[in-house]
Amino acid sequence: HLAALAGLVVLAAVLPAYHANNLARVLVLAIYATGYNLAFGYTGMLSLGHALFFGAGMFGAALPVTEWGWGGLPVLVAGMLAGGLMALAVGLLALRTKGVSFMIVTLMFAQAGYLTLIWFNGVTGGDQGLVLPRAARQVLGIDLTQDGPRLWLALGLYAVALLGAVALAGSRFGRVMLAMRENEERSRMLGYNPYAVKLRVLVPALPSVTDTSSTETWRIRVSIA
Repeated sequence: HLAALAGLVVLAAVLPAYHANNLARVLVLAIYATGYNLAFGYTGMLSLGHALFFGAGMFGAALPVTEWGWGGLPVLVAGMLAGGLMALAVGLLALRTKGVSFMIVTLMFAQAGYLTLIWFNGVTGGDQGLVLPRAARQVLGIDLTQDGPRLWLALGLYAVALLGAVALAGSRFGRVMLAMRENEERSRMLGYNPYAVKLRVLVPALPSVTDTSSTETWRIRVSIA
């Protein structure tokens, strides 16, 4: 992973402006793919609506700019909060299902989100999106209208996402994620709550849920002992 990041740093240093702009866009999508890999690749949640969280984050950052004139770091925080809250809302309902039903429910939520954006076309820009004013494209003193600074910021965010995902996958909770993917019922017997674990994968900011799932589980363990 460090070698891949080092290669990207070299590319960022030598690429001309046009290719630097394209690489910045690729890295933004790579952050999205990293999150999806945790949900599907590690935990086995095949969601067809994961782009809804991505879109919620983008509009959560863009709308405060166009509606209230926000800028800088608060915009990034607002985008992350919007994506996390959307994941929490969808997860609370969709995770009551699993398998094909989970796929269909997440797809329905994503379609509902898309239709909502179209309905409020005057605010969201519909399928054309929003164009942010030049003055609003300043984050932590970085001018994001320039290809070079935009690429370095995207690379920095991707490095944080990638290394964070690697650390999570190698942690105790990461082993629980793999257990859910391989055998959910056996994980339940070991005392883990599949619903809570999967919800935390969608919303990593939630409290730890790697302990036993209920008081009843503790009673069973005491009885066995």
